[in-house]
Amino acid sequence: MSLFDVLELREYCRAALKMSSMLCLENITVTEASDKQNFVIKDKKAFTEDNVLVHNIFVYSIPKQFTEDDVRRYFTKFGEVASVRLVADKKKSRRAAPKVGFVNFSDPVSACRALVKTNHRLQGSRIGVKAGDSWNQPGADKTLGRMHTHDCNTASCSKKRKEKNVQEPPNIASEPQVEEAATAMTAIESATLNDLNVLSLNDDCLEMICGLLVLRDQIHFARVCQRFYDVFKMYCKREYKIFDLCKMSQMTLWEIRDFFRFAGEYIEHVAGNIPYKNRERIAEFIRSFCKNLKRISFDDSKMRPDCLKKLLRNFPDLVELHLHDCSLNDMSVQSLLHLKNLETLELSENYEVTGKFMGALAQLKTLNLYGCSNIQTTNLIEICKQMKNLKSLDIRRCERLSSHFFEKMPEHCKELEVLKMSCPDFPFERIARLPALKQLELLRSASFGGTSHTMLLTELAVHKADQLESLKILARNSLTSEHFTPISELKQLKTFFCASNRAIGDEALRKLSKLELLEELVIKGAVDITNEALLRLLQNCTRLHHLNIQFCKNISTKFIAEAIDILRKRKEKSKRPLTIFVYGTSIEDYELAVCPIYDSALKAGIIKVAFHALNLDLGINDEVDLYDIWDDGWLEDDDDFDETDEEDDGFYFPDSDMDEDDINLAYDVFGQIYPQNFDIMW
Repeated sequence: MSLFDVLELREYCRAALKMSSMLCLENITVTEASDKQNFVIKDKKAFTEDNVLVHNIFVYSIPKQFTEDDVRRYFTKFGEVASVRLVADKKKSRRAAPKVGFVNFSDPVSACRALVKTNHRLQGSRIGVKAGDSWNQPGADKTLGRMHTHDCNTASCSKKRKEKNVQEPPNIASEPQVEEAATAMTAIESATLNDLNVLSLNDDCLEMICGLLVLRDQIHFARVCQRFYDVFKMYCKREYKIFDLCKMSQMTLWEIRDFFRFAGEYIEHVAGNIPYKNRERIAEFIRSFCKNLKRISFDDSKMRPDCLKKLLRNFPDLVELHLHDCSLNDMSVQSLLHLKNLETLELSENYEVTGKFMGALAQLKTLNLYGCSNIQTTNLIEICKQMKNLKSLDIRRCERLSSHFFEKMPEHCKELEVLKMSCPDFPFERIARLPALKQLELLRSASFGGTSHTMLLTELAVHKADQLESLKILARNSLTSEHFTPISELKQLKTFFCASNRAIGDEALRKLSKLELLEELVIKGAVDITNEALLRLLQNCTRLHHLNIQFCKNISTKFIAEAIDILRKRKEKSKRPLTIFVYGTSIEDYELAVCPIYDSALKAGIIKVAFHALNLDLGINDEVDLYDIWDDGWLEDDDDFDETDEEDDGFYFPDSDMDEDDINLAYDVFGQIYPQNFDIMW
């Protein structure tokens, strides 16, 4: 089968899947706007977001003393009640635990009446009501199209199944619409099953078709029949070991639940932002279905400490946990203490964390506390004392640390190889005595470049000349000419980053040329360097494969031609091309485009010129904002730049319409939609 045939089959599959859930929410009139509302109304009937007719409603906050008969008597005034099921809410204390449950109406109109009433009181006690989940509605199978478990390897089997199980869609459209949809569906099925004979394709072809669909269409594909389900499972086994949560942004809760039911056993790493709507329900799906999870990376996914505790309870073998900007506090940290196999913990931008309780995670090897501005000195000392195997520590923007911590570091951090920190105003040269230090990153401080920093670089030259492999200084115009002498003595240095420092001129490059093992060099914004000095460095640093000279305005296209000549003459050919980032220099892309020397060297894998760079290309983490390394001189040609506004730096960030109190209030309200810690999956 050709690729064209596969693509054509994909379009038939897409059309069939869309037609199977025929009418989308655009065709339904919402009669009452509410953030809490999880249903829409058409013709006096309520429908879930999956267009499933609502018979079953979810009732919560029922006081403990009320029985199923009490609840039945109350809801009978809306219509005939088919069944009532109540259970105690696990969240509350045993002494006064309220109840939650389902009330199933015989008539959907009755269920709709109960849902549209906004204030329910059971013998004076207020209770909450929501539509039950799509999969808990009596018409769920009818809307979905029941997944069949018998053999469907041939078109004839599919035809028999179709004749046996075709059902009317929910009555949410006019008769002409239903007839038109049914006719179109029949035509598509006929073309697919008879002309193209989809089910006669082997599993590899079906898996290829599945891979061409977006995620929500893949879920619908898996629901069609047992064979498609098996194909999707094979696809998940390969493709969804690492799952990006952003792919769920346009999916309904039922589709999300089915994805984790189908693929959860194969997922080893979930990453990204959990959609705000139904966040705790989705966390529950991850907990229930992703039994083999080893890594979690949540970004801006705020959840209560008890929800986090419940989520992590099922993953005692977790190896990596990244919780960036998740509004954690010390109580949240207590939820992690059972993770005895955890090696990497990143809690960046969680401002309420003080470091309390964290020392109990003694097995950690990597700890990232970037932006945790309330970390206390005594707590961090205790952390370092307990974590004997800690190899990487990020304490950038931990502003409350005192000199006492840095004095104690060499004593307690004997295995620490990577240190990322903000530069304090007091002397901190003691970090040069860290026994195993190999990588050091210093984030800017207004006072960087003073006496204490000269002392630090001098101490590094004395104690780490044969050990330090990476030095990154993210501080604008922080270096002076005297700083390059001790830096040039760090003979094992492979990576050096010092963007936006005007002190880097030809003399500084002459000193840096002594670093024969240098592989990566970022001198972005060094406006005074010349072609000749840079070529001299290239001749001496024969292992260099990454060079960032953006906004070095004196560097011209001639440098590229002469650099190619140097690279060709080297006795030992590098396995990687020399990548040079040149945006803002005098090197023009159109000149390179017509240069045969460059074209030949590019094809030979000798050199590569790039004009734009991401944070990772700069050699820094994504969370570091550009204020840390921005150079005033780079904006000289911007007519709109106001030189009197030192804080702007050319950026504009509009103010939010909501203040912090509004945001907290909204979060508290939405968090009450479902009772905390209550498992409502049946």
